[in-house]
Amino acid sequence: MIIYTCITNKYCSLPEVMPDGAEYICFGDADEVGPWKVYPTVDCGDLVRTSRYHKINCPFDEDSIFVDGSKMKFLDNNFIEISKQILSRNKLFLLQHPHKNTYLEECAEYIYRGWVSGEELIEYTKHLKSVGFNFINRFAPECTFLFRNNNKEFNSLWWDLYMKGGVRDQLSCSAALQLSDVDFDYEYHRDFINKFSDASGEGIWWNTRQGDYRYSNPINPQPYVEQISSITGLSMMRYKTLVVPNGDIFFGDLKVELSDGWWRSSYRGGMRC
Repeated sequence: MIIYTCITNKYCSLPEVMPDGAEYICFGDADEVGPWKVYPTVDCGDLVRTSRYHKINCPFDEDSIFVDGSKMKFLDNNFIEISKQILSRNKLFLLQHPHKNTYLEECAEYIYRGWVSGEELIEYTKHLKSVGFNFINRFAPECTFLFRNNNKEFNSLWWDLYMKGGVRDQLSCSAALQLSDVDFDYEYHRDFINKFSDASGEGIWWNTRQGDYRYSNPINPQPYVEQISSITGLSMMRYKTLVVPNGDIFFGDLKVELSDGWWRSSYRGGMRC
């Protein structure tokens, strides 16, 4: 099997030691260490989009696993054995997001964290509606891992949808899964990660660099979410936020994601800032 990643702008480093049983390939500008082979990637005119090019457009015909570069250090022999079992199914396999976000909640987090502007998401939502996307039946993917057996039609559609929206790839992945009608398996994020690492509330899995970029000013997403609700027909009852003890705001069904020790704040429909 091939395990690969994409790293641009020296976002993180590659581990020098990796478990046996796979070929390790990186696209981008990381230093070539240990078992790694590093190849140039495709310049998409933006560092984040460039890092997504080979992630989405998987270049391999044989069995492959994309893994986020910052998570490579957690892979072990257990992961290799689990991967063999998954790839033997000959299906696309990915993880369900730990927050199990609705479409409204996913959009709200993008706006709140400055990843994508509200205006962009409104236009993107209009496009998805025009091509028949079912917003209610949306699957919430988490794209840290992608197990593939040559899913080129899905990859192509995902890239097309990705380039029509913001730099985050989860909304476009969700749309590509549904619109391509690809046959795929999935597992809930925490259940999968805990087979070889620790994704509990205070687990080491979260001790990595992730999502630390902005493309717009973070703002209260409520007005935009209301517009997106109107476009999609999704009830605002599908929009939930949680304020946790450190003052941050999370979006989604966090009752299934946060440990009991974190569950101390109000859980409410809509956002009140």
